[in-house]
Amino acid sequence: MFVALTGTPGTGKTTVGDLLSDQGFRVIHLTDIETKCVVGEDKKRECLIYDIDLMNKYLPKDPLLIQSDVCIVEGHLSHLLSGATKIIILRCHPEELKKRLKKKGYPSLKIHENLEAEALDIILCDAACCHITGTIREIDTTHKDPVEVTRFIAVLLQDGFQGEIGRIDWSDWIEKNVG
Repeated sequence: MFVALTGTPGTGKTTVGDLLSDQGFRVIHLTDIETKCVVGEDKKRECLIYDIDLMNKYLPKDPLLIQSDVCIVEGHLSHLLSGATKIIILRCHPEELKKRLKKKGYPSLKIHENLEAEALDIILCDAACCHITGTIREIDTTHKDPVEVTRFIAVLLQDGFQGEIGRIDWSDWIEKNVG
């Protein structure tokens, strides 16, 4: 099973991925391989531009993915990978996400774009376009400890993955903050 652990920056993907690795799950962080798939840089947004087709060609050759019954690929682009059989999207209320991104030192433009992306369900919409909705699960990390989220995911992966989307709704934040 190839599980994409995805979400807007700041939702807890890397922390949860590391904790899952500590529990014995095979975890590939896209940040470890994505530099091989960079095709440019967006200077305005201070971010790199990736070739998803190239990632789709490179990743299946990764020994961790080949040798695992369950391999988790963590990264905010992992839901776009065609080989993913299950998608876990970590979500966070935009007000909490704003605090997390400020703490990470994100510039204000990047914070604003990520808050809007989270509130508008951009990653969920992208995942739903690429994968069967029954293979997608959203988890709200807003008021949860990463250890709690990790335990939930471990049980989900071991006891039978059930997709569940559409329960997280930040539209109230959009009405108040985007205009």
